[in-house]
Amino acid sequence: MKQFTLILVDGDARYRGKFLDYLMRRDHFPMLCRGCGDPEKAREMAGKEPAPLVLFGEEIWCGLTPEEKGRFRAECVGVGLLTEEHPAGTDPGEALSEGENCGESGEWPELFLLYRYQAMPQLMNRILGWKESLESEVDPVPGGRTRCAAFLAPAGCGLLPTLALGAGRLLAGESRVLLLDFSDFSVLARTPAEDVTTGRMSESLSGAERRSLSDLLYLQASGNTWHLAELLGRMGELEWLMPVVSPEDVWNLPGEEMAKILSDCAAREEYDWILVLPGSGRDPLPLLKECQRIFLLEEASPGSRRGTEHFLSWLRQKKAEPVKERCRRIVVPAFPNLRDLVPEDDNLRFSPLGEWIAGEMTAWFA
Repeated sequence: MKQFTLILVDGDARYRGKFLDYLMRRDHFPMLCRGCGDPEKAREMAGKEPAPLVLFGEEIWCGLTPEEKGRFRAECVGVGLLTEEHPAGTDPGEALSEGENCGESGEWPELFLLYRYQAMPQLMNRILGWKESLESEVDPVPGGRTRCAAFLAPAGCGLLPTLALGAGRLLAGESRVLLLDFSDFSVLARTPAEDVTTGRMSESLSGAERRSLSDLLYLQASGNTWHLAELLGRMGELEWLMPVVSPEDVWNLPGEEMAKILSDCAAREEYDWILVLPGSGRDPLPLLKECQRIFLLEEASPGSRRGTEHFLSWLRQKKAEPVKERCRRIVVPAFPNLRDLVPEDDNLRFSPLGEWIAGEMTAWFA
């Protein structure tokens, strides 16, 4: 996930300090925060910090020459303006041409507008929306060796975890594959696996000995270094991180934290593929932005189709067109014999489910 930096350039030191202090006190505000009252110093900051978004006070911005404004527009990911007055007919946080606000020529294509006297929570939400609208332009998909694929069922699908695990096992026969499951109540938590470190089967381990996503979240929250290899289990050739021990561990997990875990795992470039189940009840968009493949599973029913279409419409509303373009709808046939749905069975490939996955996955992971 791309790291952004917010730089506030405003002549009111008291307002600037209050603004930045509020943002930095938010536990999960996903941007670095900097501030100054000098445009030249702001340019120096923008040159040193990752993906700078520069937010100007109106007085400073209107005092810059066209050449200075051009340099900021060319060197920064985004430029925004804190206005003293709320222009009639516009919403706070709306993009508008420079001329509409400063009475100048309007030669700039667009300038992000924020009314400075909104409540701080509203300002923060507008800034987060601004950042999200620019993310796909800065770093649409990670470009390392490891590729990531997400499995979702917008309207629900009982086969979702089984299919993801089955696809992972079959794919692991030819590639090195890791499976991450962020679900709160996951049926995969009961699936036996071999502990990578000890070689013992998971059902023979005590609660204290079992390693899972809960351990990784604890280490990350406490600021400790975590080593992925020490937390993994193995099923055949597939490596995976056991789901959380307690569902409460992920109930309040922000989407940005899930995306960070995924990007940290991918950055190691130890795997050819990382398959991920985002779970439900949380915003999946930050996680999906890290994935090259997004599989939307649906059953052959009108309700399931409508659920998928609603999800795609939600992506359009979020202006996440690059994510939407990477989505692939998969209609899952019915498998009435429950014995066909056992993913840990070594004969999976020869079951109806396994044969269907093997026939489809060549196109999925091409």
